[in-house]
Amino acid sequence: MNLSVTLGETETTHLIVQRNWITGHLFYVENGEMRNLKKPTRSGGNVLIKRNDTFDFVVGINEKHHIRLERIRPMIFGGIRPHCYDLYVNDVLVKRYRGF
Repeated sequence: MNLSVTLGETETTHLIVQRNWITGHLFYVENGEMRNLKKPTRSGGNVLIKRNDTFDFVVGINEKHHIRLERIRPMIFGGIRPHCYDLYVNDVLVKRYRGF
């Protein structure tokens, strides 16, 4: 998964949200600096039951933007099927993505 958006009027912030579908590692890159959103789970054979995840964070230095990423996993075989992602900036849906 790779979502990219440029934000700001007076201060430009380039935001990229990525997920490694093999490891589940979810992170974002803000103006070239990588930050983790969720580390890969090491469940030891446990089955993940949670289908919806919401990640909230703020980007920008002088001109701040509240980012909300919502992920919905499929009910059956959720780890190997495409997920749905909604990217909100200041509570406005700016991108919708379905895939790995």
